[in-house]
Amino acid sequence: MVGAYFFGTKLPTSGNASGISYGIALVKPFGLTFVAVGTAFFYLRWLNRWFEQHAQAEFKLKQFQLDIERASWLVETALDWDAKQEKELPKELLEGLSRNLFSFDDEKIDQVRHPVDELASALMGTASRVKLNLAGNEVELDGKRLNKAAK
Repeated sequence: MVGAYFFGTKLPTSGNASGISYGIALVKPFGLTFVAVGTAFFYLRWLNRWFEQHAQAEFKLKQFQLDIERASWLVETALDWDAKQEKELPKELLEGLSRNLFSFDDEKIDQVRHPVDELASALMGTASRVKLNLAGNEVELDGKRLNKAAK
């Protein structure tokens, strides 16, 4: 608002200034603000998803390290049991100690998408028809075909 006021007060006052120049001078700060806020919004969403993906990878790596230590401890325990008791570790005890060892959640992680890709998909979602020129070949897709291709 401050920018609009500033640009509004600095409008040309000469007699040959048209209404179009006044309109451009008033719309320009709002347009630039909209573009800047939109860019910041898409960038922050992309950055947040990127950080989330790396945090999940760090947690999986930490869990893997803990599982390796636990498996090492389990092997040492089984060897000590075998040496002192002169028989194998009972199967029920072994199953209890090794439960959830190296079991990973098969959580599907969405791939990080660039903000431009998200903007393009948002625009394509509202488009009724797209005409592409790929290496001299022209391809035309309508909304129904785009939805089928997305599935």
